[in-house]
Amino acid sequence: HKLLKHKTEADIFCSSLNVDPSNGNIIIMGGDVRSPDAGYGIETVLEYDIKDESVRKHPKGNMHYARWYGTSVNLPDGDIFVVGGRDDDKKGSPIPEVYSADSGFRTLKGASVPAIAKEKSKNHWWYPHTFVNSKGDIIVIMPRKDNADVYRIGVEGNGSIKRIGRKPFE
Repeated sequence: HKLLKHKTEADIFCSSLNVDPSNGNIIIMGGDVRSPDAGYGIETVLEYDIKDESVRKHPKGNMHYARWYGTSVNLPDGDIFVVGGRDDDKKGSPIPEVYSADSGFRTLKGASVPAIAKEKSKNHWWYPHTFVNSKGDIIVIMPRKDNADVYRIGVEGNGSIKRIGRKPFE
């Protein structure tokens, strides 16, 4: 292990990380403030530069929604999809976002995930299982036993969402 010292005021514990296909660097989304109290998500986006091994604020700015324990996945076109996590009010962040190397983050308000928006004590926001299938569709499977919904999310325009099943799978 190597400690990556940085002065970004972001605790990246339980953030979401992806390789940025545009430059090979690591994009680090969300995390925790740890002060004055732990467990509050942050909008912060950092970049780990693989060449000089430094951590800095991402040049395209932050996400629109705070996320702690969010999930992200690389898309076939090089964009990155991020969903879930807990916000800065200790509630779920139900509105997904898409990161593009050209334009930064945009929200998908038309794809709000109902289960993540429900009561905060159920923790439906905690690392939603997210995959890209062979057709390029984003599939989100709710991770908790008390919510078994499976969704297909579209990223065009403001986004779209459709419940396509439940687990165990129908």
